[in-house]
Amino acid sequence: MGERDDRVLPSTKWVALVVVLVLLPALVILWGMPGETADLWAWTIMPDLTPIFMGAALGAVSLAGLYAAMERTGASRA
Repeated sequence: MGERDDRVLPSTKWVALVVVLVLLPALVILWGMPGETADLWAWTIMPDLTPIFMGAALGAVSLAGLYAAMERTGASRA
C-alpha cells in the first residue's frame, strides 16, 4: 500500500476559516442573548436554554474549523 497523504490543503484551510468567521457571531448571539433570538436570529427559538445548546454545537464546529485552519500544510508527522 502507498504512503498516506494526510495534508490539509490550503483551500481547505481557507474554507475552514470562513466557516469559523460565520459561526462565531452565531455563537455570540445564541449564548450571549438567548432571549433575543426573535430579533437577532432568523426565527424565534424557545425556550431560552435551546439557543445555548445550539450555540454550543456551533462553537464546537467553529473550534474544529479553527484547528483545520491552523494545521500546517504539507508537514510530515512521521
